[in-house]
Amino acid sequence: MQINFSNSYLELPDIFYDKKSPDQIKEPQLIVSNKDLLKEFKLYEKDILQNFLGKRENSVALNYAGHQFGHFVPQLGDGRAVMLGQVRDENDALFDIQLKGSGKTKFSRSGDGKYPLNSAIKEYIISEGLFYLGVPTTRSLCLIATNEPVFREKAESGAVLARVAKSHIRFGTFEYFYFRNDLKNIKILADFSIKNYYPKCAKEENTYLSFFKEVYERQIELVTSWMSFGFIHGVMNTDNCLISGEAIDFGPCAFMDEYKKDQSFSAIDRHGRYSYSNQKPIILWNLIRFAETILPLINSDIGKAVGEVNNIISGFASDFDEKYYAKMFKKVGLVKNDEKNRELVDEFLEILEKHNMDFTNSFRDLGEQINDRKIDGSNEFLNKFIINLRDKIMQEGGNTKNSQLQMNKSNPLYIPRNHLIKKISDAAIDDGDFSMLEDFLKIIQNPFGQQKVDGFYTDLAKEDERVENTFCGT
Repeated sequence: MQINFSNSYLELPDIFYDKKSPDQIKEPQLIVSNKDLLKEFKLYEKDILQNFLGKRENSVALNYAGHQFGHFVPQLGDGRAVMLGQVRDENDALFDIQLKGSGKTKFSRSGDGKYPLNSAIKEYIISEGLFYLGVPTTRSLCLIATNEPVFREKAESGAVLARVAKSHIRFGTFEYFYFRNDLKNIKILADFSIKNYYPKCAKEENTYLSFFKEVYERQIELVTSWMSFGFIHGVMNTDNCLISGEAIDFGPCAFMDEYKKDQSFSAIDRHGRYSYSNQKPIILWNLIRFAETILPLINSDIGKAVGEVNNIISGFASDFDEKYYAKMFKKVGLVKNDEKNRELVDEFLEILEKHNMDFTNSFRDLGEQINDRKIDGSNEFLNKFIINLRDKIMQEGGNTKNSQLQMNKSNPLYIPRNHLIKKISDAAIDDGDFSMLEDFLKIIQNPFGQQKVDGFYTDLAKEDERVENTFCGT
């Protein structure tokens, strides 16, 4: 059956995109599909290969720029992705469907437009893992093996990933026109974004300031959610920041094992710019870059526009911490968002770092420790903390049993750890065995609930299994 995608991006002038069909693949193989998403969009698995690959009249590669590791690159764009179009879900909300790894585009520069299968598997797992943890994110609709080689340091298996997002408009899309002093197209882009994603802003006294505030709040929600689960994105360039506040592009990302506040995994992040703790100041830096692009829309008097934006971002530290600690209090069973409780959260993290303790498991174990009064005799700092936390919970009028139930809803048992992703990917690529991938995708749909699963999916990495460095798939 032919799928009729709409494509609102075609309403924009053609400088915003380049029309490009996905490459025709001789022997595509559907590896896995997201049946829940297919159902939401009233799509059918049997129609995927026919409709997602080859000649399409209205598919486009989007144009954008961006700051990469702090340095502005005036021309980027979708170098290995095309937007097939858009579909509506059960609530009539519009979602983009984009193919990643679908061949060269006008914006490929020296790239080959292809996607290694191991990177595609990782993106599928991470995006779905984040979704079921409750983190705003792009999602994966299906994974297709191309059975064609992709050349990186060696020949690798190729893939195409279908990605779903509310929007693929990036901070870097605005920066592309800002760099060229093209206020006309900045306004077109801002109006398009407000109409399609933030219609309530059009009713506000200052539409564009309200638009910035909405984007600002969504980015804070996104990054505080990452940090509450020990997630490190690894490449927080402005071209990887969507105005919709969804996580996107997961090449160098990772969930950390042992807690280290300055942990980074990305092999190209040599100075830790995008480390775990730096995600807070970096998202502010990115938001300022975005704000710069729309200042003339906020107020024709740039000085006044800067003042109005400053009124918002001057509260960033407070706004960020309010969201962050609210999430962390749920993880430790506390309610009141006050300074003493914040100090307790910070103290627990200091204990984890000092004693090289696993982030995810330590938070999950904490609920059992305060409820069952289990004390680890080998760690006097942790013992003292547990006693103090238990007392604080009681002072707030709670009880340890209810607190454990609350904590278990915020502290997962199952996350996509580096070594798990590698093993799943190796089995798929080396042996053509995708059963581990299918099993794990089912497990992470219920990350907080106890499941009867193979210990393989819960065991921490052995020393020879550790993955210390992560890489982009280009």
